[in-house]
Amino acid sequence: MQNVVYKKTPRLSNSYKVGSDGTIWSCWNRVGQHQYAKTEKWWQKKPSKLPKGYLLVLISNGKRNSCKQYYVHHLVLEAFIGPRLKNMICCHLNGDPSDNRVENLRWDTYEANEQDKKKHGTYWLNNRPKAKDQSQYA
Repeated sequence: MQNVVYKKTPRLSNSYKVGSDGTIWSCWNRVGQHQYAKTEKWWQKKPSKLPKGYLLVLISNGKRNSCKQYYVHHLVLEAFIGPRLKNMICCHLNGDPSDNRVENLRWDTYEANEQDKKKHGTYWLNNRPKAKDQSQYA
């Protein structure tokens, strides 16, 4: 088992950190009814899973009742690789959208991602039903 490295990402406050294993951590803790404060204790945020398998986390901006959703894979790449450049998207090397380990992610072009999908069988045309033989109608 490899050691997990934690880094902060420029888009989030110092109250959050990102693990190289694809986990997101927060030091916001409940200190009373409807009251939260930064503490020394860090806890892992539980992401939501979208129908296609991508993971989202809710991040508070410190204001009451104000959160924003972030894709976990974007936060991992921003923390460990750097910000996304123009015309780049996040690619999962093994085709599993819930595997957000830093070694499974990279920034690349849309075209390169489509080629990856064909290699690991997640390209949508690979999964569509085949047309019936129409030769009898010719």
